[in-house]
Amino acid sequence: MSENQYGSFLRFFGAVVAFSTICYIIAINAPKFKIFKFIGRNTIAILAFHAPMISTMNNLSDTTANIVAYHPIIAGTIIFILMIPICYIFDRWMPVVIGRRNKKVDKNNIY
Repeated sequence: MSENQYGSFLRFFGAVVAFSTICYIIAINAPKFKIFKFIGRNTIAILAFHAPMISTMNNLSDTTANIVAYHPIIAGTIIFILMIPICYIFDRWMPVVIGRRNKKVDKNNIY
């Protein structure tokens, strides 16, 4: 795909549909883990901030740039860990920005 050479388009399309179907079936039947719920609730924040995090890691030092370039699993783990505080900020103080309603406010207790 990175070289823009797909061969037979029908075979490529069939493989994509089959892979998507398998992923869907696995996701439906997989046990519910808290980490998956966290990622699902914060997908918008993660998608919005992962590219600036990668850019920051590339510009931070040669060591972090090498980690991003040659060790994508380690870089992805580091970026995910760095995204947790950002996700917490959105969950706590700006839920409307990521498509959630504010928590219900007790009308009897205004303070």
